This record gives sequence, C-alpha cells and structure tokens, in this order.
Amino acid sequence: MASEKAESSLDFTVERYIEAIIPKKAHGLILSLAGVCALFSVILIHQRNRLGFIGLPLDDSWIHLSIARNFISGDGFGINPGRNLAASTAPLWTLFEAIVMLIVRDPVWCGVVSGFLASLAGCLVLWRFFSPLNYPLLFGFVSICYLLSDALTVWGFPSGMEIPLLYAFMFSLFWTYCFYPPLSMARLFLAPLLHGAVFMTRPETGFLFGLTLISTAFAAVKAKKSPLKVASIQLCVFALSLLPYFWFNFETVGKPFPTTFYAKVSLRHIGLSGLFLKLSWDSFVKVFALHPLQEYFRVIRYITLYHLPMVFFSPLGALFLSKRRDIYAGGGLMPSLGFLLFPLVVGVVSPTSAFSNAVHRYYAVYIPFIVILGSLGIYAAVELFGRKAFVFVLAVLLVFYSAPRRFNAGLHELTRNVLTAKELYVDMAKWLSKNLPQESLLAVNDIGAVSYYLRRPVIDIMGLASPEVWDYKKRALRHRMESKLKGFLKKMRVDYLLVNPNYYPYMLKLLKNCTEIKRWHTSVPIKRLISPQVLYKCVWR
Repeated sequence: MASEKAESSLDFTVERYIEAIIPKKAHGLILSLAGVCALFSVILIHQRNRLGFIGLPLDDSWIHLSIARNFISGDGFGINPGRNLAASTAPLWTLFEAIVMLIVRDPVWCGVVSGFLASLAGCLVLWRFFSPLNYPLLFGFVSICYLLSDALTVWGFPSGMEIPLLYAFMFSLFWTYCFYPPLSMARLFLAPLLHGAVFMTRPETGFLFGLTLISTAFAAVKAKKSPLKVASIQLCVFALSLLPYFWFNFETVGKPFPTTFYAKVSLRHIGLSGLFLKLSWDSFVKVFALHPLQEYFRVIRYITLYHLPMVFFSPLGALFLSKRRDIYAGGGLMPSLGFLLFPLVVGVVSPTSAFSNAVHRYYAVYIPFIVILGSLGIYAAVELFGRKAFVFVLAVLLVFYSAPRRFNAGLHELTRNVLTAKELYVDMAKWLSKNLPQESLLAVNDIGAVSYYLRRPVIDIMGLASPEVWDYKKRALRHRMESKLKGFLKKMRVDYLLVNPNYYPYMLKLLKNCTEIKRWHTSVPIKRLISPQVLYKCVWR
C-alpha cells in the first residue's frame, strides 16, 4: 500500500478536487481566462497607480492603430488617410485591431483589448498542446504560468503590438505540426496556412516553412511516395496564403515587402542589403559569419538571463517530441531545429543589434519555442525518474525560481516605455492637433501618434508613410544624406518640421531659416535619440 502511494506519481488530491468541481473540458478555458485576466489586471492597476493613466509603450503601437482607424473609416489601408500603402510588417495584427476597433473606439483600450483576446487565444492553444499528456491540468498550468510570467509577455501582451498574435499563431502551428502525421491533410493544408499567418505577423519566421517542407519530403520518401508531389501541395497552399500580402505590397509600394522593411533595414544597409551595397569578401564574412554568431551570443545571453532552467529542459523536450510518436505523431524537427537556427537566420537578414527601438521585443519569437520544449522537457524528466511527485516539484521550482525577476523586469520596462510614449508622442500629437494650422504641411521622424491625432497627410522623413523620401536617403554619407533630405523638405514646401535635433544635426544646420516653436522632453532617462522632440517653423526662400 505504501509502495503504491509512493509510486502514485502526480495524482494529487488538488487535481481530483478541481476535476470534481469543474468539467474537464472547461479546464483550459478557465485556467487561460483566469491567467490572462490576472496578468492584465496587475499590469493595468500598476500603470494606473504609478502613472495615473493607462497607455501604450511605443509610437509603433500608434502606427497600427492609425492604419486600423483609417481602414474602418474608409480612408484606405495606410498610415496617412486617403492613401493605401503597405507599411506594417504585421498586417494581420493591424486587421485584427481594426476589427476590435469597430467595438472599442478608444485607441488605447483597443490595443489593450486586442492584446487580451490574442493572449487568451494563445493560452488556449498552449493548453491544447499538452492535453494528451498524463495530468494535463498540471502541465497546462505550468506552461501557461511560465508564459504569463515572462518579461516579454508582460511587456508585449498589452503593448498594442503583434506579440500576442504571434504567440497564438506559433502555438497553433506547433500544435498542427506535432499532433498530425507529416502526410495528413492537416499537415498538407492547415500547416502551410498557419505558416503564412506567422509570416504575416513576423516575416523572418518564413524559414520555418522550409523545415516543414524538409520533414514532409523525408516522410514521403519513407512512405514510398513522391516527395516532390507532397511538398508541392504545401508550397502551393503557402504561396496562396501569401498572395494577397505580396499583391498589396507590389500594388502600393512597388516592392515585395512593406515600407517598414525598406525604411528600417534596406535603406540602412543592414544584413543582406549591406552585402549588396558592397560586394567583397569582408562583407560576405560579416553578413554570413560575424553577424549570425553575434546574434547567437545575444540570444544566448538573453535566454540565460531569464530562461536558463527552461532551456536546460528543452533538449529533453525535443527528444520527447521525436520519440513519442504515439502522442505527437508529427515529431519535433521543425520546433527543435527552428529554435536552434532562428538566431542564424535573423543574424543574416536583419541583426537585432542594428535596432534601438525596444530591441528586446525582437526576442519574443523565441518564447514559444522555450515554453513548448521546456515544458515537455519537465514532463519527460518526470516520466524518466519514475513519476515521483518530488521530481515534478523540483522541476517547477527550478523553472520558476526567476519568475518574480522576469515579471518585474517586464513590468518596469513597460511602465517606463508607456510614460515615455505619452510624454514624447501622445501629448505632442494632441498639442499639434489643436494648435497646428489645418492647411499646413508637417514633416516628422516618428509618425505613429501624430498621424492618429492629426488625421491628415503628414510627411514621414523616416520613410514608412512617405516612400518618396527613399531616393533622398540612398547610398550616401550621413552629412550628404541630410543635405539631400533638406532638399526634399524644400521641394515639398514643408511648413513645420518635428524631429530630434541630435538625430539630424547636419540638416538643421542647413535649415538656417527654421525657428524653434516648442519642444517635448521625457522625464525618464533614455539612451535613444528621441528626446527631446522639437517643432520648427520652416521658411523657404
């Protein structure tokens, strides 16, 4: 009797009580809803108590809202009203916010509610992923709690950015890939559709589809079927899912990707675009060796700081996915290799070191890999060591030892960013909407909140909303580029210029007839060149 009790692995009395009170089918919904509600309540109450208001952390959040508002108002799908322009690299998130905005008109609450709904969907799919295991309540609880305590989750879910939708799509993709055999209808048709959805939320994830094609081809060879035929089916479905995306990009931008990619990556000669600028052996080594290795070390540093125990369990999780085909028929090639190869791909295409705008958000794509593989690794450890309850408890303690630090880091960063965005962008945009002459033309470097509140065309010298500025920023030294940019502003007869003077020092020296009108500062010390924002009145001769 004592032996049976000792060997009764995780059959805890608490779980029995929960199953007696709540129907088993409702466990995932109730746990996910409770977790997401608790997370958002803590975040919003903290913002209200510390700042006195609820806000969004980035000017980029307002870009999504501006496009969404224009779209539902019939003013086109673009940042400036009346102009269709593919600007967002996450158009599915923008469309999702547009749907929510039909009901929730307040822009900040639209971003928060959109994040809440996408977060809930992601947690539900994550729960579903662990449902076939023994004791799904416990392991579903562990995975959801770990996800919701992560710093990037705390920062990203209420941010008005695409992170919660990215998680929901990636969890759905992993579920489809791992649960269904490689040659099943779900893998041939549903998985490519989900790959397309993930791509339209974070484009650098496109290489994951290549791993799916490889695993399908191997399965076809084993089954003595044509690998070309089954891979072609997946490729066609994937291409069809992306057809509207690329059609809209070519129709409005004349290029395959949105303006954001060219303004932030291509024009700055980051990654592969830098290689095409100057073909040399040094450039080749830098793009294909140095940058990927640097990206790998940055990612390792980040996950070591916040996720070391979960990464420790990840190899066990990958092994479990590969060996337990009775549960996960699809195996674990794509999630496991994707986790290993992703930093190399990002390092080649667009290394995160080139960005300064809340750069930590670009690591969000690794969290679904860590949560899935790490949680499965805990389960595998429990199975391996005789299903003892103390093994489970030990594993959970190891995983959650840094949870308060992760949560507080995300909450602190979110609060700082929300305050900065309000002081620099939202307050500034509201002032401009009340005081700027209606017929005047304004040029800005950060267009998000300004475009939302002004509700009229604005020149974007960054190039997201005004791709015509690209020709003035191509292949030039910094002072030469700013001189050409000054010529562009004169050509457009800009009445007002809103920039950080430290970001365009040469251009402002050339604009001798500009008069400073007002400036906005942030009370939070920051390293980026966004504070102060200064409004100039331009006079052209």
